[in-house]
Amino acid sequence: MSNKNSNYYLDIIVINNKNEIIPIELKYKTFNLKTTINLNGFEEAYILKNHDATDIGKYLFLKDINRIEFLKQNNLNIKKGYVIFLTNEEKY
Repeated sequence: MSNKNSNYYLDIIVINNKNEIIPIELKYKTFNLKTTINLNGFEEAYILKNHDATDIGKYLFLKDINRIEFLKQNNLNIKKGYVIFLTNEEKY
C-alpha cells in the first residue's frame, strides 16, 4: 500500500468477504533462552537469540501502531487493524 509520499509495507493483509481490508503487523523480540519442552513424550528444543536494544524495539512497535492508525484514517475499506507483539523479554 502506498500514498503519494511514502510506501507502507505490511506483514499481513486480510481482505474479508465484505471487501474490508484488515492490516496486521507482527513483532517478535526475544531474550536469550535455551530450553527443552516435553509434551506427551515429544521433546522440542527452543533456542532464542537475544534481541538487544529494547528502546528501538519499543519505538518500532509504536511506529507499527501509528502506521495502522494512519491507514485506517485514510482508507474507507480499513475499519480495524492489529499489531501483535510476542516476547519473552520482561523489559517490554
